[in-house]
Amino acid sequence: MLLIFTGTLSGQSALMDSLQQRLEENISPIHEIDVLLGMCRLAGFSGDWSLLEEKAQRAIQLSKAQGYERGMIWGYISLSNKAGEAGDIDASLGYMQQAIEVVDKSKDKSTEVAVMYWVAEHYLYYKNDLDTAIVILQSAIDKATRLTPLKDIGNVYKNLGICYDDLGEDTTALSYFDLALDYYQRPFIYDELGGSSALEVDNGQLNSGQIYIYKGTLFQNQGRYEEGIITVEKALAIYQRLEMPFFIAWAYENLGILYRLQGKTKEAVEYFQAAK
Repeated sequence: MLLIFTGTLSGQSALMDSLQQRLEENISPIHEIDVLLGMCRLAGFSGDWSLLEEKAQRAIQLSKAQGYERGMIWGYISLSNKAGEAGDIDASLGYMQQAIEVVDKSKDKSTEVAVMYWVAEHYLYYKNDLDTAIVILQSAIDKATRLTPLKDIGNVYKNLGICYDDLGEDTTALSYFDLALDYYQRPFIYDELGGSSALEVDNGQLNSGQIYIYKGTLFQNQGRYEEGIITVEKALAIYQRLEMPFFIAWAYENLGILYRLQGKTKEAVEYFQAAK
């Protein structure tokens, strides 16, 4: 059965509801695992960590029964993300190590890039070791094949952009951010699913919104305030359409800063108040 997630639903709750409806249909175990993982991703973006835990554990359990390595890997990645957000870095690394062990034993290396960019994020966010993160991310690009999901390659470029932005190398950072956007917006067919993945039910919008915020901040630091406003407004439109309060507030705050730097106090105050 060809399963294509078209992204015609607008809000995040509608996307989650569409995945829940999939679970209630007569779908194969592999498709069920994929839907569970898609729910994990949406739960992570909304901060619903208990739901993420529930769906990730179920996905891992089913994946082990089916011998479905991609499901196990993404289940462990999801739990690693949850532990990291809770500040339990040791637990986060423990789950990541389990994902690495599955990849190492697997003949299918299509998920290797995903594991590598998550490992790189540990060096980037928890150890502030940009050099090691960049080495891992560049190696991940070298390991990408035609079977590597394009969203994963986009996430590698996103993190490279963040690294080079932190290093003050604006031109390089922008080039990587633009590459990430390009990969997020391309469709990808998973052989074992016969279609797209529930991990991409938003058609790259959630990650694209992040990129627009990062680019807006970079323009802000360069004094290109009007370009920054236009770019952050693109993120705001995405997050309003997906009805994601935390990310809407993030966009409002960035717009407030940009308007304040332009000397437009009234507009800045309105955005800062809206961000609360």
